[in-house]
Amino acid sequence: MMDNSSERVLQRYLGEIESELEQLPRSVRREITAEIRSHLVEKWRRCSKPTEENMLNIINNFGEPGAIAAGYLEERSTEPARSEASPPPAWLVIVLTIFLWPAGIILAWLSPAWKSRDKLIATLIPFFLAAVLAAARLLLEFLVG
Repeated sequence: MMDNSSERVLQRYLGEIESELEQLPRSVRREITAEIRSHLVEKWRRCSKPTEENMLNIINNFGEPGAIAAGYLEERSTEPARSEASPPPAWLVIVLTIFLWPAGIILAWLSPAWKSRDKLIATLIPFFLAAVLAAARLLLEFLVG
C-alpha cells in the first residue's frame, strides 16, 4: 500500500505526462500513464524502504515528463495508421444538434474529437432552452393575465 505523500508525488508526475500527451485520445493517454505508473510503483516497491523520497528518486531517474511524453508521441507517429473512420466534422454535429437534436447528440457522443464536458453541454442545451421558454411563457401569462 502506497502512502499518501508518495501517491501525490506519483499522481502529479503522471498528470504532467498526461498533459504533455494532450494531442492523443484520452484512452491512449490513460493507457500510457497506467503503464508508466505500473513500472514506477514496481520499482518503488522493490526499494528497501518505500518512501516519498525514494519515489522522487525513481521519478527523477525515469525522466522529465516532457521527454517521456515526446518519446511516446514519436513512437505513436511511427506506428502505421489505424483504419479507423474519422470522426464527423464539428460543423455537421452542430448543425444536426440544432435541427435534428438526437442525431447531433449521438454523433457528438460517438466522436473522440469532443471532450466530455462539451458533449454534456450540447446534450443539456435543449433542456435549458425549454426551461427558459417555459419561464418566459409563465412570466408573460402572469403579466398579461
